[in-house]
Amino acid sequence: MHVGQFLAPEPAVDRERAWAVVLPAPFDRSAGGAPGARVAPAEIVAASTQVETYDLELGRDPTDRGLATLPPLELSYADEDEALEPLGRALEVEARAGRFPLVLGGESTVLAGTARGLARLGDVGVVRLEGTLGGDDVWHGLRAAPRTAVRRCAEHVPVRSSGWRLASATAREWATTRDTAGPAARRLAARPQVEPAPADELVRGLPEIVYLSLDLAVLDPAALPMPGNLEPGGLSYADLTRLLDELFRLRRVVGAELTGLTPHPGNVLPAFVAARLGLRVLALAHRQRFPTPSCWE
Repeated sequence: MHVGQFLAPEPAVDRERAWAVVLPAPFDRSAGGAPGARVAPAEIVAASTQVETYDLELGRDPTDRGLATLPPLELSYADEDEALEPLGRALEVEARAGRFPLVLGGESTVLAGTARGLARLGDVGVVRLEGTLGGDDVWHGLRAAPRTAVRRCAEHVPVRSSGWRLASATAREWATTRDTAGPAARRLAARPQVEPAPADELVRGLPEIVYLSLDLAVLDPAALPMPGNLEPGGLSYADLTRLLDELFRLRRVVGAELTGLTPHPGNVLPAFVAARLGLRVLALAHRQRFPTPSCWE
């Protein structure tokens, strides 16, 4: 599968000269209620060609020091526990080389793969933002599924999940017992007469270096209308971008992933929103790494 170049940087650069890389991970095995996530990376990259690369709010263009998009990873569906190991290895290679990896999923199960690579990097935690608390041990007979992603991640690295508005009783009990459950959506969304939970609750108990795992279904259906994201009460786009800004101020972020997009023919908005969030994450990482914007130097 050819996916092109995320944000279509001019000129295109190879990975060795890039400060950040985009890793497409077209994985889609267990999202039975809303299949199609395997084409999400290609859809996000295609939509990104319509995104202005200069982030007006941050005053950053993350393409200006070199942004490379790598070929899509080939992921196996044969072995449940090892299927995502190539993603873990790829993430580890890019992070060790000093590049900021942005993974484009696929279903949110890919966290089970990125966690393997993060564990080999050392003292790294995961900030997870998701619509459904992924704390179940098994989901419809599968150990690796969107509803089990946080639990599989916790087997390798510390993780804290926030922003969810759905959870099974067993997932909530497990996450609460382990202090893995961060604030739910109702405590993070800015609503009249409600004081949102402070952003430092997203990172409580995590090390100084973190990885951002962003399941796009954390957004309310009004902000991200797509199959599989029907439950009201999620975060607004403004809520989410505020939290991302504060996260990058609280912790050093070593990489990120965007997962959970389920494209629907004729509706380009979800892919565009995903691409715009990808730009925001890269712009925040750019600000963190380069205190002075290169266009002002």
